Amino acid sequence: MPRNLPTAVATAIGQPVTRPGYLIQLDSATPIRFSTRGTVLYDGQWWLDGAAVSGLSQSAASTPTVTIPNQDNSGSALLLGDRLIDVRARIWAYDAGAPDDAILSFDGVIDGAGDIGPLTCSIQLAQTSRARGRYPNLVVAPPLCNFITPAGTAFYILNAPVLVLDPEHPSQTIWLGW
Repeated sequence: MPRNLPTAVATAIGQPVTRPGYLIQLDSATPIRFSTRGTVLYDGQWWLDGAAVSGLSQSAASTPTVTIPNQDNSGSALLLGDRLIDVRARIWAYDAGAPDDAILSFDGVIDGAGDIGPLTCSIQLAQTSRARGRYPNLVVAPPLCNFITPAGTAFYILNAPVLVLDPEHPSQTIWLGW
């Protein structure tokens, strides 16, 4: 099936040198927008410079990686502080001479964080949700925790009970004093 390209893109493809770029949007609580070719005004929004895209293809199984800046630790704060698994992620391709004619190339979700370094952080994307965000990331069980004191257990100091784990409310304790 032939593809209709905007005039500016069709003209750019015919040039001896093309200057492709990508616009990346992560739809967290506050959408985050990056560009791979400098700061760009697109669709009435500013897209910040400093990102890179790798592994993007037209395949249905495309799992691109987005690299964002981390010189001021904002990238690591984003990845470690926000719940980003399964957040929608989109990538548009454009020619640097015509950012208004960007074409949506990827529409999927964040699959996880990759490397977090002093200069950059990477984010893995996937076409569809793997529903990992619906389950806890950590389970309190062996080998992490081999023994959990049962509710109702009393702790003694010098043969006098000091603390009892309340069997009715296991998250609370009863302080008996010293």
